[in-house]
Amino acid sequence: MAHWNLEKIKSLIIEKGARDERRVSYEIIVAETGVSWPTLVRYANNKVTRPDPALIAKIARYFGVETAYFLDEDDAPAVAQQ
Repeated sequence: MAHWNLEKIKSLIIEKGARDERRVSYEIIVAETGVSWPTLVRYANNKVTRPDPALIAKIARYFGVETAYFLDEDDAPAVAQQ
């Protein structure tokens, strides 16, 4: 069963800051995406029970990743050795 791991936003903030050689903060993300501050904080702390796919897509576009980047697989079957 797949679930969202939105805490990955935190690592993306660090990576984008290093790549762009500037400090990336929630304030900047809010200004550049239009996502509200409280919503962004809830998503980054994985405190959302029903994430909005459109909002996840907006955040993913900002960071240059696919929305699937935020998915984790639970109980994934082990790959059998050939």
